[in-house]
Amino acid sequence: MATFEDGWLMVLGISLVFFELLMGVATGFDLFVLGWSFVAAGAVYMATADWQYGLLASLIVMVTYWFFLRNAIRRSLYLFFQRIGIDCLVGKEGTVVRKDRVLVEGELWQSNSAKPIKDDARIMVQAVVNNKLEVVAL
Repeated sequence: MATFEDGWLMVLGISLVFFELLMGVATGFDLFVLGWSFVAAGAVYMATADWQYGLLASLIVMVTYWFFLRNAIRRSLYLFFQRIGIDCLVGKEGTVVRKDRVLVEGELWQSNSAKPIKDDARIMVQAVVNNKLEVVAL
C-alpha cells in the first residue's frame, strides 16, 4: 500500500485546479481537467500501490475529456461574444440622410459605400472603418 508521501500527484493536481480557477478558466478548462486527472491518478496509486493503474486512470480522464467533452465545454464557455461601442452597428439598418451621412439607431454617422445611394434609401451597415460606416443599399 502506498503512503501519503506518495501523494505528490494529488498535490500537483489540486494545485493545477486551483491555478485554473484563480485565472478564471483562462485556459479553457484544460488545466482543471488535467489537475483532476492527476488527483485521480494519485488516488488510484495510493489505493492500489501500482503506478500503472494510476497512469491508466489519468489517461482515461484525459482521453475522455479531450475527445468527447472538450469542444462542448469550450463552446459553452465562449458562447457569448459581445460587440461593444461602434462595432455594435454592424448588421444594423438605417437611412441615408444626405450624401455620405446615414442615420442608424437615431444617430447620424459618416458613411462610405461602393456605389452611390440615393437620399432616404434604406441601408445596412457592413463594417466600421476609421469611425465611418461602410454601408450597402437594401
